[in-house]
Amino acid sequence: MDKQTVQLTAEEKTALVSGTDFMYTNPVPRLHIPSVRMSDGPHGLRVQEKGDNGVTGSRVATVFPTAATVANGWNLENLQKAGQAIARECLHYGVDLLLGPGVNIKRNPLCGRNFEYFSEDPFLSGELAAAQIRVVQQNGVGACLKHFAFNNAETYRWLLHDVLREEWGYDGAVMTDWGGIHDRVAALQAGLDLEMPGDAAICRKWILDGLKAGTLAETDLNAAAENVLRLVERCSGEKQAEVDFSEHHRLSGELAADCAVLLKNEGALPLAPEKELCVIGDLFAHMRYQGAGSSMVNPARLTSPQNAFDERGIRYVFARGYNRNGVFRKKTMEKALAVCQPYESILLFAGLTDESESEGADRKNMKLPANQLALIDALLASGKKITLVLFGGASVELPFADRLSALLAMYLPGQNGGTACADLLFGNVCPSGKLAETWVKSYNDVPFGDEFSIESREIYKESVFVGYRYYTTAQKEVRFPFGFGLSYTSFAWRDMQVRERNGTFEVTCEVENTGAYGGSDVVQLYLSALESRVFRPVRELRAFEKVYLKPGEKKRVTLSFDRKDFSYWNLERKAFVVESGNYEIQLCSDCEHVVLAQSVALAGEDLPSPYSDRVTTAYAGAALCTVTNDLFEEMSGLRIPVLPPRKPVTIESRFQDIRQSLLGKILYSLVLLAPRIQARRSKRKKEGAERDNAQKGALFMRLILENSTLCSMTMAASTHMPYHYAQAFMHFGNGHFFKGLACFFKKIKVPKLPKEKI
Repeated sequence: MDKQTVQLTAEEKTALVSGTDFMYTNPVPRLHIPSVRMSDGPHGLRVQEKGDNGVTGSRVATVFPTAATVANGWNLENLQKAGQAIARECLHYGVDLLLGPGVNIKRNPLCGRNFEYFSEDPFLSGELAAAQIRVVQQNGVGACLKHFAFNNAETYRWLLHDVLREEWGYDGAVMTDWGGIHDRVAALQAGLDLEMPGDAAICRKWILDGLKAGTLAETDLNAAAENVLRLVERCSGEKQAEVDFSEHHRLSGELAADCAVLLKNEGALPLAPEKELCVIGDLFAHMRYQGAGSSMVNPARLTSPQNAFDERGIRYVFARGYNRNGVFRKKTMEKALAVCQPYESILLFAGLTDESESEGADRKNMKLPANQLALIDALLASGKKITLVLFGGASVELPFADRLSALLAMYLPGQNGGTACADLLFGNVCPSGKLAETWVKSYNDVPFGDEFSIESREIYKESVFVGYRYYTTAQKEVRFPFGFGLSYTSFAWRDMQVRERNGTFEVTCEVENTGAYGGSDVVQLYLSALESRVFRPVRELRAFEKVYLKPGEKKRVTLSFDRKDFSYWNLERKAFVVESGNYEIQLCSDCEHVVLAQSVALAGEDLPSPYSDRVTTAYAGAALCTVTNDLFEEMSGLRIPVLPPRKPVTIESRFQDIRQSLLGKILYSLVLLAPRIQARRSKRKKEGAERDNAQKGALFMRLILENSTLCSMTMAASTHMPYHYAQAFMHFGNGHFFKGLACFFKKIKVPKLPKEKI
């Protein structure tokens, strides 16, 4: 046991593994153990004062493109540059630990937090995240990769201990998401170290009671305390640095330009800067540049497309066309149609708004807001040629895509997205982004989409067939495939060569810019098993390289991967296995188009399939249509948990479930007054970033309250809603007035925190 751990009392260790003041670890002044200060988020800092979970009160910082955006750049240097800048701002504000990046796999396009995640592909996500984390840590700031698995897996020993610590050799701390815990003792036993945001008296009581009763071994608490102490040692300390916010603003725009994806172009782009334009769309003036939720950043500066056009002296006429709040107003649309009447071509700005995409709730569908769709239909019906600039943190259905002249996806480009947008539209920068996720034609094409986010359990029936792994294997036509992106220039690939030495494969090819613009291309390397005893995707990404070339310039690109990258996970062996057989190494422009390929024969293991014929038949070719819950259990070896009944209300019920009684309905309405009042106050603010962030904050609060369980509410906001309040709401929801009333006065007693004993 660590020397410092020996000196800690049980109460001090219990405090150490619990957060405090929302963004800090607990200090132990007696032993001079300081706090670690944390801050959201993955694409910029949300530095708050102690106890403040607001956005409008946070310090200004640079809003960089979100993970969903920067992933489209397929460029590790982008993550290194952003990581360097964010780390410097951490040092400037005294932040010890950055809460990011996020690496959850984009399993379904409706996930409300997809804007904060990189990709549907684990390899691409991992490479990008690692690039950012390394740079942040090199600058003396900690990085918190989130979320380890499933966004809620802290109580499952197999993942935390066997895989994370034993197999991968991880020696850092593991902590909850904010409110992401329900059994503190079980979580400690499973290897969960730090509970955040902390200050939940009930969790400290559970730990201390468990030690006294012998249901919690002190060795489990010691292990967690040692991991937190190691975090304190690595991250805490004096931090100070000057920040050039102007340079970071420029960098934010540079990254956004490198990551935007040109999805269609029938000669409409680039635009001529001397020609007067007809610009339609509220997002031209009020660009959506970041997502809504816990990672919102108070921008140090903001440049919209309209700002960038004005700075360049671009001549244009403008009409809003729609309200970004989603409310349909016929006069607004009619005015836009009248303004554009003399023009043959329209530059239209549209996309997902905060009301249609936010952390705290999943999207209801993949459509653009209805008022925007009405405008697009009217413009297309008028015969106008439309160049569409699209904002948003996730893919959308585009049933009108074939009738567009051009389509540029900016995603969520950060605070200087307006400059990036103008640079791309007018040809100052050549588009080079490639999609890090599949864009389907219709949500009906998403495997098991009708089962997503409709109940309190998620069953991963699709197995390995997530994203392009499904669409390519099932030969399902999509709108835009994973890895796809156009350019203003063209490229030629030739002379593929493969060398293998000691299990490492090196693949090279020559890339030439054969067009008139300087630009870049991404060489994507996929592996394909030409024969296999198990069901596998038709191809999987294993390496990539982005190369920048002037017109006529050639470069030799080198990509490498290991022999283990040919393997699959064998359920019976519980290990990765390389099968004997023939494989193809494919260099692709996107996941559907193989440009160059070579076959290799490998000597591996000849194991029988771990699956029954019934399972193999159902999953072969990613057909999936016959996969039932029973078949999933047979395939995975797991048992699907039984859904809890809606009645009676329990501590694990969603807050909105308390409405099953009259008293519960009244209390629910009273609690929901808070975000309503905040929303009304935000509307009285002067138009600008502060007002926008206040409105986003109100929306986020409402979504969190509506969708959280009673337990997660108390774990995330324990000082405002202690555990005995959650118990009271539970009883009120079941119509038990006096039991609920008694709970309100049943305060949980625990020893003072070490910092309170000074």
